[in-house]
Amino acid sequence: MRHIPLPKDEHSEAFDACLSNMTDQNSIKNLQNSKKYILEAGDIFIEKINAGTLSTILPSPIINGIRLKESMVKLYKDKLSKKGQPGREFYDKWRSISPNNRCPLCSVQRVYTLDHYLSKADFPIYAIFPLNLIPACRDCNTEKLSHIATKYAEETLHPYFDNIDNDRWLHSKVNETIPATFSFYVSASPNWNSEMIHRVNKHMEVFNLHELFTDHAAEELSNIILRLNNLFCIGGAEAVRIHLGECLAGCENANLNSWRSATYRAMYKSTWFHSNGHQV
Repeated sequence: MRHIPLPKDEHSEAFDACLSNMTDQNSIKNLQNSKKYILEAGDIFIEKINAGTLSTILPSPIINGIRLKESMVKLYKDKLSKKGQPGREFYDKWRSISPNNRCPLCSVQRVYTLDHYLSKADFPIYAIFPLNLIPACRDCNTEKLSHIATKYAEETLHPYFDNIDNDRWLHSKVNETIPATFSFYVSASPNWNSEMIHRVNKHMEVFNLHELFTDHAAEELSNIILRLNNLFCIGGAEAVRIHLGECLAGCENANLNSWRSATYRAMYKSTWFHSNGHQV
């Protein structure tokens, strides 16, 4: 997971844009009458997520005493995310926030959509709230489905509010097989509390990142195995170790906790791998 900058607070502007070409007068009236409550809910979201109490917000289809779930979901699908509609400029702006168009939830795949941190089906009041909408790849958006946390320790990481980029927490272990394989795991930073440990592990679980990282590590090994074999023939295990150390430095400079950094760190530290792990 990577921390990304907060989007500009354009909740009210986006709401008005989405309503601007609606034709269902009853829906327009209900949404306009509920705008105050929808905007206030955004302030509550910020207050609670900063306090670690976002999980105390309960799912509800009701806004201002009216069932507006269907209207809010349609507002997102038909007016915010749909191409050619008045809210699409906000959708595109929020989707483009993540650096290098990389999904901040997995740090692997390209951004494809916006993921609702609190699902629009269960929390429709946040259907178009900017800080509830996270740039995401298709897989992360699909894997999460409608995960609902019932306590802080069950909350997945939120790229706008959680920043653990400078803590080395993602690690990998070389499994001494031919060909070598890798197992990923979370190791807590000294400044984390027990709830953060649970949250990071929950994030890995919900987005199925163990499997994703393992697959990418296997492909990386297949791409470098010829180079490692050549180095071993020229300079032995030490030449392999030095090369891996150089690769590791570059990976960690880009992203301390990427699957690639964890993979190269594991290879660099494994004396078995220097002599045997690059065999086929």
